[in-house]
Amino acid sequence: MLGSNVNIKDQVIIQGEGSIQVHTAFDCIMVKPHEGQVVRGTIIEQTPDGLTVEILSGVTFYVQSKNLMQPQLWDGSEKKWLWRTKKNAGLYYETGKVVKSRLLNVKDDFIDATCDEEGLGMVDWGNWNTYW
Repeated sequence: MLGSNVNIKDQVIIQGEGSIQVHTAFDCIMVKPHEGQVVRGTIIEQTPDGLTVEILSGVTFYVQSKNLMQPQLWDGSEKKWLWRTKKNAGLYYETGKVVKSRLLNVKDDFIDATCDEEGLGMVDWGNWNTYW
């Protein structure tokens, strides 16, 4: 868990101000994603519009449906995206599982990504030669 290693040290009352300074030490992970970077993350939500993927706790990006492996299909009964491979296998994107994506646009608090390239997609799909 991020932020779990926190060490609170001296607490000092500042004379004349009444404020308190608390010296602390903690571990911090700083994430600065950049366009073109290939990342692994966990799918946390699937909607008819696409996937929401989490890299670290609280750091998410979005894969629009047009950026999923083509051809793709939204399975409304399963509430999941399905990729129809060239060999006509149907492979689902699975919520809670790891997906590999390439970041397209990184702007302020919004990150857009793609899975529509060879070598990207669900890590559990395994050997690509099976599907092409």
